[in-house]
Amino acid sequence: MSEEAKNINEEAAIEKTYDLRVTRRLLRYLKPYWRLTAVALVLTFLTNILISLQPYFTKVAVDDFITPQKTDGIWLFAFAFFCLFLFRFIFSYIQEILLNVVGQKVMFDLRTQIFTKLQEQEVAYYDKNP
Repeated sequence: MSEEAKNINEEAAIEKTYDLRVTRRLLRYLKPYWRLTAVALVLTFLTNILISLQPYFTKVAVDDFITPQKTDGIWLFAFAFFCLFLFRFIFSYIQEILLNVVGQKVMFDLRTQIFTKLQEQEVAYYDKNP
């Protein structure tokens, strides 16, 4: 079998794993952490807004300060631009931490549930399924 055919088969197998039913089952595990997830989503939204403001700030800097060679207010503008980057970094950092915490807690819940299920199995189950 050629490499292209193998890649196509692998891609088809990967696509099959993204099932809506599986996604719904996994979303159940997010329910206890919905507040953290909501805060992370809000921070994602705010980060994207701040990212989209950067080109506008660059436009204003070029049009209002650099082209007319005007220096009045450039320090205030530079400070505002720095604050934009700072808040974007802070929001992104907190969002990443929150998503990591939620992910770790969900994995812990899954592992605990699997371990509990395995502990409740009869010994005969392990004889049949080593």
